[in-house]
This record gives sequence, structure tokens and C-alpha cells, in this order.
Amino acid sequence: MFHVEHSWVAHLSLSQEQWELLRRYEELLRFWNRRLNLLSRRDEDRIWERHLLHSLVIARRKFGVGDWVLDVGTGGGLPGIPLAIAFPEVRFVLVDAVAKKVAAVRAMVYRLGLENVEVRHGRVERLRERFTHAVSRAVAPLGQLWRWVGPLLRDAPAPCPDRWEGGLIVLKGDDWVREVGGLSGVRVRAESIMEFWPVAEMEGKFLLHLSPRPACVSGE
Repeated sequence: MFHVEHSWVAHLSLSQEQWELLRRYEELLRFWNRRLNLLSRRDEDRIWERHLLHSLVIARRKFGVGDWVLDVGTGGGLPGIPLAIAFPEVRFVLVDAVAKKVAAVRAMVYRLGLENVEVRHGRVERLRERFTHAVSRAVAPLGQLWRWVGPLLRDAPAPCPDRWEGGLIVLKGDDWVREVGGLSGVRVRAESIMEFWPVAEMEGKFLLHLSPRPACVSGE
């Protein structure tokens, strides 16, 4: 199991029970990956760093009680399942268009007993509900992601300083700089993960927040 050795991880304030759920999720993800190739095989020995902790980077800021978060293209349950473990008071809807992945994620959610998670098979652009936030691990270019989820986002209350403002939260590589040119009427805020997690694997990886505001790009 991963040992908490990065200061930003310690500040997540997860309970022992939550760490245990994450450990169990790692085991389930490894089990299903050997059957369905949910992750790259070369990542099997680095699931904590490359997938679980990478997803939990989003938890550096909080969601509010009663928020409703959409995970776009969840694949093997990332980043939705780690975030649902970190925020049991928040509702998550995990969506993927690949039926076999959805079946695996449903099985993992059931085994983990996550009552705040709903898993759906289908295309995100066909959803009709309105969510406070959407999250994704770069399943499509930013312009395409925003076209999918922008209409699904509802106005959220003004956040406290340590909470996420409503919008789309994306884990992306440095290709986001080229992709942002296709956005209009969207505010994009970018934070290099290396700034708070200085390890070689996070080189060129960013935490992005997109919201429907006058178009501008800013670094945090």
C-alpha cells in the first residue's frame, strides 16, 4: 500500500476507513484490469501514484454538501471513485459509453459499498440533468469536453476559498495550452501539479478549472 509521504496528501484529512476503501479499490482495479484492460499494463505497479493519487489531486479543494458531480468518461472509475471516497456527503454520477467498463465499475462500487455513487452506461451528451460540477481525466480535447458538459452545469453558490467553484475540473497534460484556443466565453484556470507534488511523473500535468465566464486564461 502507498505510504503517505507528500504533504499535500496528508492535508486531505482522510480517515483510516477512507484510506482502507482506497486500498480495496486499488485491489479491485487491479483485478478488473487483468480482465478488461481498464488501465495500461505498465501502470499496474504504480496505481497509487499514477491513478488514485492523481485523481485525488482534485480533492485539494472541497466540494460542498449536496453538490452533484458528473464524472465524464469514467473508464475504470477514475477520478470518480477516489473522489466519492474522499467526499461521502457528495453525490457522484459516473458515465461511460463502454458497456464492459460500466459493468466493472458497478461491481467495484457495489463491493466498496459507495452509496453516494451512481454508474450509468451511455453518452454524456444525452444526459438531461444539471450538475454543480463535472470532472474528467482528459478523455477528449477541452473544446469537446466543454461542449458536452457546459449545457449540463447549473449555477452553484459562490464557493468558500477552499472549495471548488461550479464548472468543469480536468486533469490534463500540457496539450491543454493548444486546446484552449477552441474555447469561447469560458474562463480557464490552470495549476501545474508539479507546484505541489514535485515528482517526475507529474511533469507537464495540470489541474484545470473551466467555468462559463468571459474568456481568459490564468495560472494559479
